[in-house]
Amino acid sequence: MAKSIWYPIVLSILLVIIIFIIPMKLSKQGFYLTFGVIGYFVWMVAMTIAAPSDIFDIGTKRNGLPELLLYGIIPSCNAIIFLNLYIPASKKKALMIFLSFYHFFLSD
Repeated sequence: MAKSIWYPIVLSILLVIIIFIIPMKLSKQGFYLTFGVIGYFVWMVAMTIAAPSDIFDIGTKRNGLPELLLYGIIPSCNAIIFLNLYIPASKKKALMIFLSFYHFFLSD
């Protein structure tokens, strides 16, 4: 087992537990649609951009579980949690959180 496989496993388990605990505003169809579309989109972006240029790999080449969790499960769980906790009246607050997240984590 790879050294860094614990992170995606623990994060996936925590996010799934959070999804089952929080009150759901999404319908069952919205839940499945969000989970599928976000998972597919992130997986396709990862396979077309990150895999050919070998930007981000966790584990060995034979072990696909970390990539499955990081590309398929974790972004979908984050999207569902966001949609369940999103309050339309606080658009400025959501924008400020997004911009601070972008500035802190994604800018050079």
